[in-house]
Amino acid sequence: AAAPGHEVVTEDMRGLTKGARISKFLQANMASQREQIDYVRERNPYGILGENAMLKLTGYRKAVRTAGESKKVDFTASGAGMLAEKDLKQFEQFPHMGLIAIVSSVVAARGVMRCIAQHNIDIKRIMFCVEDPNTAGGHLGAKEKDLNGSKRYDPVLIAEQLEHLFPHIPRILAGGIAYRDQYNEKAFQSGYQGGGIGIRGLFNQESELTQELMEEYYFNRIYETVVNGNSPTGYIGRYLNVPRHVQTPEEIDAYVRWAVGNCVACINMKECTFLQAHVKDGEVVPDLESEIFCIGQ
Repeated sequence: AAAPGHEVVTEDMRGLTKGARISKFLQANMASQREQIDYVRERNPYGILGENAMLKLTGYRKAVRTAGESKKVDFTASGAGMLAEKDLKQFEQFPHMGLIAIVSSVVAARGVMRCIAQHNIDIKRIMFCVEDPNTAGGHLGAKEKDLNGSKRYDPVLIAEQLEHLFPHIPRILAGGIAYRDQYNEKAFQSGYQGGGIGIRGLFNQESELTQELMEEYYFNRIYETVVNGNSPTGYIGRYLNVPRHVQTPEEIDAYVRWAVGNCVACINMKECTFLQAHVKDGEVVPDLESEIFCIGQ
């Protein structure tokens, strides 16, 4: 449920108001989400169906409501931000749908459980998905200086602490798991009841990733991964470092003006570091040195 209607951003919406663009984006997301839920559930009537909804993205609670109202989704996994009272209370409306709280530290897990206890929120089923920022791809729930050996993100220590604090809540480990034996070695033997995969799922036919793209980039050993803060979410991220077209100043200017003119506020506009870099006092002033990208585009 992380912006499944993203194709709408390829349209030229510069003639629409900001509100109209945002509304169009959210409507496209909900329509695509319903289609995907129906598609999977029809083919897997007895399977456990979950969705991933990112707190950082505009429309998070709309995504949770769409899943809950469908009565076909068993779990919503929530990450990319801290769950607040209004987010957690929404699950009371859908008692059939459990919560998978994606966390990277014990501090984050305690924050979720403290909020639930303080506000007496009744969520029938809860799990923790502990995403190891030292090995996971995509956005990471850590600061770059805390990676590589920090005890704060040691998955074994986190499992032990969560077992002590919340023994009744199952734990899933995600990050660095791709093969069958790694489930046992990294997850089950380290105090977890499950393991999660992300990148490996790209290589299934169902992901619709092309064979050419897999072979040219993902399976090409000349490309390494990098960690940087170029995402407009404000989070650091781990990416595949592939060569890209070096843009001229004119191309950068055109890209920025197109992205700002078609902005659908996929991230809260006040928090989007892409907009902060290129919009000054309401005017588009492209920063030719900035490497922050528009996540919508």
